[in-house]
Amino acid sequence: MVIVITYWALWYARNQLVHEGLRQSIHMFSAFVLAHVAELDTVAAVRFSSLHSVPSTWSLPASGTIKVNFDTSFLSSTNEAFSGIVVRNSSRLIMVACIIPHSHVNDDFIAEAKACASAVLFAIELGFRFVHVEGDSLTVIRKFSIDSMDKSIIQPIITYIKVKLQLFKRITFSHVGRQGNATAHTLARIYTQFELPDPFLRMAGLEHPFILYF
Repeated sequence: MVIVITYWALWYARNQLVHEGLRQSIHMFSAFVLAHVAELDTVAAVRFSSLHSVPSTWSLPASGTIKVNFDTSFLSSTNEAFSGIVVRNSSRLIMVACIIPHSHVNDDFIAEAKACASAVLFAIELGFRFVHVEGDSLTVIRKFSIDSMDKSIIQPIITYIKVKLQLFKRITFSHVGRQGNATAHTLARIYTQFELPDPFLRMAGLEHPFILYF
């Protein structure tokens, strides 16, 4: 596992050097690898302990609370990601849904983090203050919902969003199985599964959400 992470870290460091002109020191590189090894060990333990307790179906939020489900798709060939976000009320009605494109995304872990962050920011823009955020990425959900300092590659995203959490009167996070996140999952994959032509993508705009109101 350490060898696999090391190869991935080398690839990531190379991309930072080529595309962003950022050169990592050997100490930064070592810390990066060790942090990911520790993170994977923690996640493996959590997944083992909660293997039989992950909800497999979508459930109603508490009365007066809005539930925001998110998922993502990642295109490694173009370093693009697409976040699918679905907002429902306590009567199970879909109030609004959107697809948010992201450019310059290096891997699917970052794509998941951006999707969760987009779900939070979307809820803020819509004016909701009692919110429950739900997704099928256990690692990302845990990182957004715990108070401890994060040292992973998505730390800047998490730090930025945790400041925004103060805008809510109450916000909670939970992990759900893929079946319970099916609508957000489908939305996130519209661009990638249907192979929409480049002119359509350019028309949609890679930095602007495509919003569906109900």
